Amino acid sequence: SIDERGCLIVAENIRFNESLSWLCLDHNPLGPMGASLMFKLMDVLGDDRQIYFEDCNFDVKSRTCSFDMVTPQGAYELDLAQPFDRTVAIYLVRTAGNNVVEQFKSCRLEKKSFDVSQLKGKPQDIPYHGKLEFVFSKLSRRGAGEAVTAKTFDRLRGMVNAEGKSEKDRRSIVQGFATTMNLDTGQIGHLMDDMEGSSVRINMLTQLFSTIVDRRQFDVIEAKLLPSELAMLRKELGALYHYNEDNATAHYKLNLARQFDKQLADKILELNNEERQERKDAGMFDTSDQGFFMNFRNETLDGVKFVWNGTWPIPFKGMLEFDYVSTTRPPLGARPMTEEREAEVLSELKRFKSLQDRVGYLRSVANNTYVMSAQVLEFALAFVESVARVEVAVMFHRRVIDLENYLKTLMEGLRNGGVEVEFGEDEVPTIEMDQEINAILGRLGWLNMLNPFDPDVMYRLDLSERDQNLVAQCLVDLAITEPGENWVGETLNGREFELPSTWIKQVPLRGFLEVHYHTDHTSEETIKSKLKRGDNTDTRSRWLKRTLIWQEGMKIEDVGYEGARSDWCNQRAWRLERPRPQRKSVVASLQAIKMMKQFAKVGWVIGTDEDGMTAYTSPKGEMFEDAAEALAHAMETNQEILERAERGEFDTPSPRASDGGQSDNHGRAREKEQVGLQPQLQGDLEAKSVDDILEGTLGKAEHFEETWKKVSFDASSKENEGSESDYGGFERVHSLEYDLPVEDTHGEWPAGGKGHDVEIDRLLSDSIMIESAPPGGSF
Repeated sequence: SIDERGCLIVAENIRFNESLSWLCLDHNPLGPMGASLMFKLMDVLGDDRQIYFEDCNFDVKSRTCSFDMVTPQGAYELDLAQPFDRTVAIYLVRTAGNNVVEQFKSCRLEKKSFDVSQLKGKPQDIPYHGKLEFVFSKLSRRGAGEAVTAKTFDRLRGMVNAEGKSEKDRRSIVQGFATTMNLDTGQIGHLMDDMEGSSVRINMLTQLFSTIVDRRQFDVIEAKLLPSELAMLRKELGALYHYNEDNATAHYKLNLARQFDKQLADKILELNNEERQERKDAGMFDTSDQGFFMNFRNETLDGVKFVWNGTWPIPFKGMLEFDYVSTTRPPLGARPMTEEREAEVLSELKRFKSLQDRVGYLRSVANNTYVMSAQVLEFALAFVESVARVEVAVMFHRRVIDLENYLKTLMEGLRNGGVEVEFGEDEVPTIEMDQEINAILGRLGWLNMLNPFDPDVMYRLDLSERDQNLVAQCLVDLAITEPGENWVGETLNGREFELPSTWIKQVPLRGFLEVHYHTDHTSEETIKSKLKRGDNTDTRSRWLKRTLIWQEGMKIEDVGYEGARSDWCNQRAWRLERPRPQRKSVVASLQAIKMMKQFAKVGWVIGTDEDGMTAYTSPKGEMFEDAAEALAHAMETNQEILERAERGEFDTPSPRASDGGQSDNHGRAREKEQVGLQPQLQGDLEAKSVDDILEGTLGKAEHFEETWKKVSFDASSKENEGSESDYGGFERVHSLEYDLPVEDTHGEWPAGGKGHDVEIDRLLSDSIMIESAPPGGSF
């Protein structure tokens, strides 16, 4: 009669019992939570200890168990003398891991403050007596881990397909391991192959959808579905089907009584908690509207406004509506969409007839590329519908590289429906002209778009909102520290007014402020000031650090003004330089390049694109400009080919036009040796291409020594003695001495590459001269 309560006690405490090697829970009413706990424990313990739970009831829920391990956030009062209550505390401490302090708030034991940090990594040290009170916040994101091992999956699959199992039994087993375990698309594909009937297959897929760790490969699953089945899956999952955690910025309307809408709300909250903690740990400013480091805006439950603070538990019913704004920025070295790709997207847009399909297509583009502000404006202006323009600006916010230009680009480009308007000296835009940018700001927030180094835009601020009040403080600060008349057309609650001195100490907490900020460039007072102390860099820098634009390590340079004074208003006297990747990224990226060269033996091509930039082309013709992304794609899609290659079961790929018609001719023996690499990476790739590695980290091309030499093996290397060149002919090669510390270069990577790999191998093991062909060459 072990139910969910008893199962939790067993599952948690067996982790600390090393002597128990065999456990049988057959014929028990474990319930949904008990099933999830046992499946997870089975994967954790592996082959060392055996767990059996045949013919258990996974459907019946315990009436005495109120704990929900899927959504555990909330307030707790636990009697530690009770085994179940103490086990709940153990479970929460264990799952919190190193974030135990951040996840346990207001922790008290017997009404006295309790230092929960002493339990970090030691959940079994929780006291056996006393009343423990705390508020728990879940930080970890579901799906961030790896798929279950092959052995665990085989056992799960065997349980699902066991003889005599009814469809109800199968469904219960699937629901059990769907709660706590992750699967990859290959494993889910095997389960699909085992099941018959559309309704059975779709039910299984909906239950396992949130467990998928490689969502980018979901097209493999979609290919197994009939059109009617795919439509059924999309309808059943609703918004969860389209959710992308790498670009979660969007508007959501969720019916919490629906399983998958509630599931999506939980996933977004987990993402929020993770992003929230990352900003806190990095000492970044809180850009939220209410000051709780929460990325939710415009929240309503059943149409009633509320504030989503860090402790609010998501209910199981009600219509929840909100805007989510991701605070994760593009990785260092991320490259924007090319002009050619931009033209393709704009052309492709014209193929879709319905507004929904056109917006949906752009969303898919936004999920898989990075862009510049000007490109987003072009996409927005491709629509005549105002609501679509707003949606486009919101969906690309997470993917914009030059966020410092986003606000001004969109405000000026979308004003008056995209039709340019000229204003007099003291004229300012009307609120009707800026309806679209006002809607965008309402969804994204001022502090997630504001650039204090380019503040000359129109402001409409509700001073009762925390973030907008801070923006007003910024404008006051700039106005009193910069020369000239900076506030133009200012009104408060619709009435003209002059900035009062009392606002210097405290901006009022109510009222509606409208003002256009104007940086005075050309008055004599301004000229003297600028020549003396620059462009008020200190004040603007201080406020920049309170926005989403700021990144740790960002450099701000005052470059001054040039040319005639009358032209100064069209110049920027500052430059923002984003932080450069750490040197470990150089090593990891070179490892990625080396790995890509192994994939070249099974059909991948390393050459150049139309712009002369290094490009990686898959056997299917898919092109990637980034080594890391190409490598990840290759490892996910070419595993079967690699396994065949290791057995020598393939022919050497023919030369392709994109690599200049050059290919390797060392035969099958060498091909077999080259592909014998583990398909996994160590280190931080940070989306770096070859050009970024050489120019952004080792130095710019003009600092290199330019030589012309025949590309050949290093004759001094014994392993290459007597070998011929991989590629004949002459190529231009840049060289630069670069010193890498040993601890940054050694990793779990196979050595002994041949040909051009010799230079990369040397870099990964010593201080050497790095040689690489510039754009237009081959590797």
